[in-house]
Amino acid sequence: MKHRVLIVTTDERLGAVLALEVSLCGAQANVTQDLQNADWDQIGVVIMDLDSKISGVIPEQVRVLGLCRDSEILPLRARRMAHMILHRPFLMEDLRRELIAMMGETFQKDRPTPVKYSAAALELQAQSRCVLLGNRQLSLTEKEYAVLSLLVQKGGQGITKQELAELLNAKETNEGQVYICRLRQKLENAFGLRLIKTVRNHGYVYVGDR
Repeated sequence: MKHRVLIVTTDERLGAVLALEVSLCGAQANVTQDLQNADWDQIGVVIMDLDSKISGVIPEQVRVLGLCRDSEILPLRARRMAHMILHRPFLMEDLRRELIAMMGETFQKDRPTPVKYSAAALELQAQSRCVLLGNRQLSLTEKEYAVLSLLVQKGGQGITKQELAELLNAKETNEGQVYICRLRQKLENAFGLRLIKTVRNHGYVYVGDR
């Protein structure tokens, strides 16, 4: 079955955020700036950044979810390429709803094992949005889980305040600080550990694997 989602964009930051959202839906994501070498036998849906103006041909059987800031100024060919267009900024909930609808019932039935990330003894379970450490368990909201997942994936590299704001679709960067504070407190209350460090003039880094 076609469980792969191809993300087509020249914006690396957008590509990383979209890949995380796809993984939270239980699908596998690949990010590319080139349509020429895509393995279309494995791809069910393309998330296309129409603002990137990437040229190429997508097979008719592949569903295309287009992202753009203003569809009115897009070339007619780009508008026709997409089966559905989400205008930026958009809610991640809308993205996931459209993605799952495009993959259809077969995707829902046969989707792969939910993604798990592990750092040290901490285990993240994407489907239930739970964090496990030994015999302790912590349930997180959708956005809290997305933030922690990205921090764990980035490791020592950390994430910037701007990346966090984009992940949360926040209008103000200090909105991300609120989520970090809430998440940090929940982790400390549940496990007695301070796992998220603030990096001056940069953002935040996960320190649970140190």
